[in-house]
Amino acid sequence: MSKKKNIQKILIVNPFGIGDVLFSTPLIRNVKKWDPEAQILYLCNKRVAPLLTNHPLIDKIFIYERDDFDMTRKKSISKWLMKIFSFLGAIHKERIAILIDLSMHPQFGFFGKLMGIKKRIGFNYRERGKFLTHKFDLEGFDEKHVAEHHLDLLRLVNIPVSSKKLELYVSEEDRLWTNKICRTYGFDDKPLISVAPFGGESFGKQELIKRWPLEKYGQLINKIIALHDARIFLLAGTKEKKEMAQLLSMIKERDKVYDATECSITKIAALVDKSSLIIANDTGSLRFANALNKKIITFFGPSDDTVYGLYPFDETKHIVLKRNLPCRPCYKKFRLEPCRRNGACLSWISVEETYAAVQELLK
Repeated sequence: MSKKKNIQKILIVNPFGIGDVLFSTPLIRNVKKWDPEAQILYLCNKRVAPLLTNHPLIDKIFIYERDDFDMTRKKSISKWLMKIFSFLGAIHKERIAILIDLSMHPQFGFFGKLMGIKKRIGFNYRERGKFLTHKFDLEGFDEKHVAEHHLDLLRLVNIPVSSKKLELYVSEEDRLWTNKICRTYGFDDKPLISVAPFGGESFGKQELIKRWPLEKYGQLINKIIALHDARIFLLAGTKEKKEMAQLLSMIKERDKVYDATECSITKIAALVDKSSLIIANDTGSLRFANALNKKIITFFGPSDDTVYGLYPFDETKHIVLKRNLPCRPCYKKFRLEPCRRNGACLSWISVEETYAAVQELLK
């Protein structure tokens, strides 16, 4: 009787947002190629977890919300400790062999050591990797794409890297919902374009600095509808309802636009998947389009598109609009410098230039 093979489990930790999680999908693919029998577990926050639910290579998801733990700690230290031990206990039961820590925070390396995970791989950012067994010195993401920095961790432990593609999987339920939206609003048999005019939450109070001007979006949408008889999915979150109302007031043919502010994150991904083109700021919806292999026009201002942009870049499908001013990019190694040009790197991009890009990708 043959001995049953011991299947190793690999935990990937990434508590960040949409972009960071999708940037880690090439890492997932390469790990699975290296050990096809391995089970891959993923720790992320509850907002992005639905994006990973349909990923065929992920066997289990753990939800980590720092704010929930902090809130519990403020109310009761004993309940906080119980919550931590319960959370770690659930992970410990999995008997994990390898931890790949993308958090750059020492607590996850410490938790890994506490749970007896023998191989703990991650970034040694600001000497925070003291509990890792294999670490890659990092001052910040710079010079190459975030996804490449993630893949460096695999190279550190001699895991071959062959796949370099972002991945996102839309559920059949969300596809059917999108088809119903198109039938209901009379969008069938029309050019479908997704537009993401907001975003920038990662910059906090300075989120507006990542956006192409709203009035220019309004002018562009009117032009696309008039000249291409297109239908537009306007992508946004519930926090952006007020700004969405402003944009909608600029649009002449309101019946040719679908307001997606009430949609879930997975439904927004499905709308992107249904579209032939997406026009977006540096935001989560841009990553959906990238992972779904769509034609893309995007605006990059403070952030370096070499580091945070489209991956891998495809000149036949991707157009990045930017102004290479001496001060750009001003967001480097996780630090944002004060803007001294009133957002010129984005505001100087014209509607005409953007429309020309639309024509190029739609032809």
